[in-house]
Amino acid sequence: NSYELTYEYKGIDILATKNDEKIAIEVETGNSYPTKNILKCIDLGYKIIISIATRHDVYAQTKRFITYYKLQDRVTLLLAKDLSETNLLK
Repeated sequence: NSYELTYEYKGIDILATKNDEKIAIEVETGNSYPTKNILKCIDLGYKIIISIATRHDVYAQTKRFITYYKLQDRVTLLLAKDLSETNLLK
């Protein structure tokens, strides 16, 4: 039973759903503010958020934000190049 993916759902890059579980996924390229995207997902009520940074500087900025606001239990941060090594959506 795999996740169903919906793209550009209510301003979220990707919404992954499986049964009653919903995961907001944001792809951060540096063209927008990753912190605002995470806050948007929280405001929309998502308990699980995955932020995928395409660049190291964006990853570092997002990591500082997640750590400062103690969001590690809610937000998973990945570098795009490392995505294939995870089992997040299996």
